[in-house]
Amino acid sequence: MEETLATVAPSASTAPPARGPRRLIARHPRVSGYLLRSLLLVASTIIIVTVVVVAMTAWGISNSVRRYDETDGYLTTGGQGEATWSSVAGYSVAGNWYAMLGSLGAFLPVAAAIMLLLVQPAMEVSRRWVSSAGLRALLGLVPIAVVGVGVSVLVSIGLSSGGALSFFGSAAATSAWISVVYGVPILLVAAFVIGLATLAEHRVMQIVVLVVAAVVTVAVVIGSIGVFRPASEDTAVDRDGPATAVAEFEREISGLAGVVSVDVLGAGATVVVAAEADAASVIAAAEAARDAADADSEIVLVVLERQALPGSAASRTVPATGQWRVQLVPSEFPSDTLPTQIQRALAAEALGVTVVHTGVRPAITVPSIAALPDAVHALEEIYPDGAYYSVADRFSMALSPSTLSRPMVDAVLAAVAANPDAEYEVTEQPKLSVDHVTPEAAAAIEAILQDPALAGTSPSGVPVEYQIRTSGPDGDIVLEGVFG
Repeated sequence: MEETLATVAPSASTAPPARGPRRLIARHPRVSGYLLRSLLLVASTIIIVTVVVVAMTAWGISNSVRRYDETDGYLTTGGQGEATWSSVAGYSVAGNWYAMLGSLGAFLPVAAAIMLLLVQPAMEVSRRWVSSAGLRALLGLVPIAVVGVGVSVLVSIGLSSGGALSFFGSAAATSAWISVVYGVPILLVAAFVIGLATLAEHRVMQIVVLVVAAVVTVAVVIGSIGVFRPASEDTAVDRDGPATAVAEFEREISGLAGVVSVDVLGAGATVVVAAEADAASVIAAAEAARDAADADSEIVLVVLERQALPGSAASRTVPATGQWRVQLVPSEFPSDTLPTQIQRALAAEALGVTVVHTGVRPAITVPSIAALPDAVHALEEIYPDGAYYSVADRFSMALSPSTLSRPMVDAVLAAVAANPDAEYEVTEQPKLSVDHVTPEAAAAIEAILQDPALAGTSPSGVPVEYQIRTSGPDGDIVLEGVFG
């Protein structure tokens, strides 16, 4: 019996020592534990941030798809200003999902760095004295909250020094608003990350979290370097023969007299006519393009553009714009008035202005303040139903004969001519606003607007208001009243 024990005992004490990573873990348990917890925190960050970004992307795609469905498979954008020509844009759901992977490539490193630099040290320190995992997680949020409040205070101080706090009222209110609107969502995301990292300390969850994070990381790397990028696609409703129909439209219109080019993008077409084309050719091209689009369901928007005249203001812009544009399909004016609208654009062309007719009334850009009075007087005869007039960064006026009388327009133009350095805006309401004038100039403008001859000239019977803002030795001054 003793001999048997003597032979068995040595076999138990001669087990081979641990080698490789397990030996390092055995010799440095604290360091290995810290590294494992850091790895799990990064993996949890990858998973939670990915879930949030995926949810936001899905919401954005669903809204875009809904808008496209409401517009027959295309999203049409446009406006009255020169910089917002009507256009038709394509849309790719697969492309948006793929782009999301590239976005994650920028978000994830930043989020992981924040968690490792702020949250992980706080949780490791609290681990020594706090036994509750929930309390440790709560303490891990403290550094993010402190940094967030600090950033909001700095931003509010910056806004205060710039004088941009009139909306919020005070730096304290601004700081609180920023903390709630931006800080609370960030804290919620960090809380979910910490919660998942805490659950991942169990052996089974460790494997699941690490594997999922590894898969996401590979996908993000693929998206960031452009591998397997989906081909461009037109997400309009599939129809038979769209390429043939579009090609037929281009071939038919490009062969017309006076047409320089036909540019088709998605479901929109821009027909450019030569600067020297005569009125008959331009009108014929406009009617043909409209009729061809009406017969072709693939083309849902057509704009006719006149090449810029040599030496005109439009030819000097970068990039150069057309002398005028008229939206043919869909149009805000009756189809039988198309020749009249083209004739009006041709007449306005001679005045050196830029015309964009995509809405109920055309938007007309005058090249300078000096040319404004004569241009408006001439254009009122061309466009008797009103127009939107503007001079870049200096003047804008929504002119409608139903709200502004000719004497009122003359008063506005007289004020502009007397004080060309001020900024003027006449809104649809209508209401005149004047900015950046001296107290003396403000008094002179008010004297023009209070001419008794203007009293009772409002076409609607409602007095037209004005507001003049100026600054002087006594501070800001606001002069308000009505015409006449």
